[in-house]
This record gives sequence, C-alpha cells and structure tokens, in this order.
Amino acid sequence: MKKFLFVFLLVFAQILFSQTFKGKVIGVKDGDTVVLLIEGKPQTVRLAHIDTPEKNQPFGYKAKQFVSGFCFGKK
Repeated sequence: MKKFLFVFLLVFAQILFSQTFKGKVIGVKDGDTVVLLIEGKPQTVRLAHIDTPEKNQPFGYKAKQFVSGFCFGKK
C-alpha cells in the first residue's frame, strides 16, 4: 500500500507542476532545438528525448532540414 501511495503522489506531483506552452515555431537551431514565439517573446526549446547530430557533425544539416520541414511556421 505504501508503494502505491508513493507512486500516486509522484504521478500527481508531475501532473500538478507540469506546464504546457503554446507558440509558433519561428526558428530551428538544429535537429533538437527550436525557437518558439510564446506570448510575443522568442523562447529556445530543447526537445526532450531527441538526440540528433550537431550542425558540424555528419548528417547534422540534414537533421536540421528535417525538423524545419516538419514544424517551421506551425503552432
């Protein structure tokens, strides 16, 4: 029972303190970092659990192109 209560409180805390942001993608820095316009201010956001090559690594430019094509200009 204690284990269940601990897990419940852990999940509840995650839900309680999580935040949701809505904005428009105005830039793509690389394959795992984008710039969003949130409430009129640009905010750099790293995508969780995404790991792509950096721009100076092999396929880094392709990764940036893919993310740009997928989300640039979208909300």
